[in-house]
Amino acid sequence: MWYFVACCVVLLLLWLHLDNLKPANFPPGPKWYPIVGSALSIMNARNKTGMLCKAVEHIANEYPDHRGVIGFKIGKDKAVMAINAESLKEMMNNEDFDGRPTGIFYETRTWGLRRGVLLTDEQFWQEQRRFIVRHLKEFGFARKGMTEIIQNEAAQIRKDFGELISQGNGKATVQMQGAFSVYVLNTLWLMMAGIRYGKENNDLRYLQSLLHELFTNIDMMGALFSHFPYLRFVAPRLSGYQQFVEIHECMHKFIGAEVERHQKNFNPDDEPRDLMDVYLHTLQNNNAPSDSFSREQLLAVCLDMFIAGSETTTKTLDFAFLYIVRNPQVMRRIQDEIDEIIGRDRLPTLEDRASMPYCEATTLEGLRLFMSNTFGIPHRALKDTQLCGYNIPKDTMLVGMFRGMMLDKNLWENPTQFNPERFLKDGKIHIPAQYHPFGVGKHRCMGELMAKSNLFLFLTTTLQSFDLLLPEGASIPSDIPVDGATPSVRKYHVIIRPR
Repeated sequence: MWYFVACCVVLLLLWLHLDNLKPANFPPGPKWYPIVGSALSIMNARNKTGMLCKAVEHIANEYPDHRGVIGFKIGKDKAVMAINAESLKEMMNNEDFDGRPTGIFYETRTWGLRRGVLLTDEQFWQEQRRFIVRHLKEFGFARKGMTEIIQNEAAQIRKDFGELISQGNGKATVQMQGAFSVYVLNTLWLMMAGIRYGKENNDLRYLQSLLHELFTNIDMMGALFSHFPYLRFVAPRLSGYQQFVEIHECMHKFIGAEVERHQKNFNPDDEPRDLMDVYLHTLQNNNAPSDSFSREQLLAVCLDMFIAGSETTTKTLDFAFLYIVRNPQVMRRIQDEIDEIIGRDRLPTLEDRASMPYCEATTLEGLRLFMSNTFGIPHRALKDTQLCGYNIPKDTMLVGMFRGMMLDKNLWENPTQFNPERFLKDGKIHIPAQYHPFGVGKHRCMGELMAKSNLFLFLTTTLQSFDLLLPEGASIPSDIPVDGATPSVRKYHVIIRPR
């Protein structure tokens, strides 16, 4: 008996030792400890700096490397960060890193399977992405129809703000965090599901609050239970697992109800109304290109698109308006350009963008500062390979940190300051070659054109009609973000009044 126990102990110690060895020529980084890896180093740096991106930057300064790569082990997972423009581009352009991570975190969100389009890979991902982009274009995506949808939502913003002002005797107090979220979601969801939500929709507002909670409690490297899976059994709430499941159950219920509604009203002989109709038609007629198509996959695609349509563009707008409120001279210059090019008698259109470099530069600068606190969606090494000369074992997680690209002192003067003029040269838009907020390669964000269009039209339509002012006696709102999978602005209010 004692011999058996001793053998088990020896084997356990041997396994812990071997599991704790860094692979040869692995990127530099903190020391690995049994079971936890370098998680404690990350946690300590995060507590010191307040944000994961700043924690990684802090650790990178302790292990300086001109190649812009740093290595970790978090629980069971090896992870590598690409932290400057060169390493980011190499990672995103290397097909060896085209995988997405596997494991409980990435499967729990979709019924224990890897489904959807954001976190799938290889042939499954290629088929689904190709199908989605092709058919979304039929309903306006990246075409003229999309412009009309966005312009209509921008006009609705003006109408809704105007109604609030009428109710408030000439002015209205508005909380700016998430103020544009419903309108941003509608621009994509109309093409996805033929649905437009009103700002008073309580179910949607609740769902978006859950989504905000989810993205505040996780990060792009996952959650505590994803790196230490056993914690979901012994500490489900402390590890974040229980909340993760509950929030996704609510989202599944909401989106599932929309799919059910579509199925009840669906007639295969009619022209498809939206992407959901096209997908249902493909399933009903058994003419799916492969077995990657299923009702569960439709739900997962809708979930991914709902998240994509609610999250990053909304938060970029939040940050852009935050910096505009903090810099009133920027608002005045935007309004001067609007008055000169458009006037007050018609709404802005995308055709105006080429003639409005300062407005365009403001959206680019807001996007730069938002992305400076953001990570890309994680990748996974499909085989043993290399990044910037370092060995990367198969199944290593790779994450791009945009902070190095967006705050590079060699590329940007005073990089932490908000300054739209950095994107202007001789009165025209000038975009540095190293500026890639939407990524590069085949995983470049497929919603880039829609996001840019939303940013320009929502910004110009709002500031064409309204001034945004801080309440009397209010302090200047903080530009220190709330950490999470994507950063958020802190809650603050403005007074909106007609110009």
